[in-house]
Amino acid sequence: MDSGKTVAVCTQTDETVTTVTEIYIMVKAPSTSISLADLAGTWQAQAIEYVGSEWDRGSMTFNSNGNITAQSFASSNGGVDTTPGSSFTISGPDTITDSNPANSYDATQQCSLDSDRTVMVCTSGGPNDSDAKMGILLKQ
Repeated sequence: MDSGKTVAVCTQTDETVTTVTEIYIMVKAPSTSISLADLAGTWQAQAIEYVGSEWDRGSMTFNSNGNITAQSFASSNGGVDTTPGSSFTISGPDTITDSNPANSYDATQQCSLDSDRTVMVCTSGGPNDSDAKMGILLKQ
């Protein structure tokens, strides 16, 4: 748990059928509705993908309309992505979604902000569970 008591991280290994390691990231929901303006600013990001056991890390900058205006990501496969383009929307009282996905697993992406609005956790998945991805973003 973080010092502000807004984020907790847990892991477990389930060996009942096959060995599965799981990670849970829980965020304390904001007490008032979130808005796209909460995203405005620069965020440092880390993401892991189930497929190929890859990771991505870097930064992205949002404007107050939920558009990514700048980004720079490096990947464990040697790739670099500096092309902004995604737009995010509020799709529920505490849910942020990618409204302009670059690929099939981003189309299912949903994110949550912690109550301090400084930590964002996102998950996505493609046509099957093997396309799962999780990202954690920290506002700078």
